[in-house]
Amino acid sequence: MTRLNKIATAMALLASAGVAAAQGPRPLEVIAFPGGGNWPVWAAQEKGLFAKDGIAVKLSFTPNSVFQIRSLMEDKYDLGTTAYDNVAAYQEGQGEAELSMQPDLFAFMGGYSGSLRFI
Repeated sequence: MTRLNKIATAMALLASAGVAAAQGPRPLEVIAFPGGGNWPVWAAQEKGLFAKDGIAVKLSFTPNSVFQIRSLMEDKYDLGTTAYDNVAAYQEGQGEAELSMQPDLFAFMGGYSGSLRFI
């Protein structure tokens, strides 16, 4: 690669990085049940950890699991935090609500015992 080609490539990469930075953070719509289980999200928002990685998290609360799963399936939200039994039930066709399509849900890093303790 000639020196001129290297310079042109570097300038093109820098220009595209500037455009990406000018677009601002990518929005991430999250739906969860209200409560203390959301403190990691709140802490990360307060400390600017999402913004540092170019993500703007908007946390919304669900009134129940039917609303949550339907909203996720209708692409109203990008991510949901819920109990494992909701994921298993809907994935196996045994969820509380009828869905218009076959879900493609999975559980990642499940486990929370904070609500099982007295403070």
